[in-house]
Amino acid sequence: MITLQQAFTRAFALEATGRRDEAAAIYRQILAVTPDHPGAMLKLAEIDFAEGRVEPARERLVVALDVARRRGLPAGRIWLALGEVEAARRDPAAAEVAFAHAVELAPDDVRTLIAHGRFLMQERRHAAAESCFRRAVLQDSGSAAARANLSLALAAQQRWAEADVVARGSLASPSVPAHAFQVAAYVALKS
Repeated sequence: MITLQQAFTRAFALEATGRRDEAAAIYRQILAVTPDHPGAMLKLAEIDFAEGRVEPARERLVVALDVARRRGLPAGRIWLALGEVEAARRDPAAAEVAFAHAVELAPDDVRTLIAHGRFLMQERRHAAAESCFRRAVLQDSGSAAARANLSLALAAQQRWAEADVVARGSLASPSVPAHAFQVAAYVALKS
């Protein structure tokens, strides 16, 4: 028999190699043994969401939040996932509440700040998004994703010269996602 931690480790490894179905089976096995495990519910919700099943993802996250609250467990990642799901459902008020909780619980988490900033960009709240991305860059100056998104927020505010400098900086990061190259090219054409 394997431990709960070993089961999660195996499922994480399967997810990392793109074997979501096998990972989901492990998370379901965890829930069969511990029916209200918020971590397993979160991971299944993330898989549901990644595969386009938004409503089942939301339902799992709401239950996971309730369990985490009752048990006094950390819920930052659950709130973050719920914010992304609510944004996909086009419920900006619910998304904002979820992202606000996620940021409150993890104010220095780069992933959380970038996700909240992207949501704010979708809502055309460019200055607020800029603030999130600047905070993310302060936490991880090497994050090409944070810098590329900051560049987009600046560009959305017609601050082309500053956006260009930030976009070029994103290309100096050790690991540069394709998105950063696209942003740099877009900003260079506009400035």
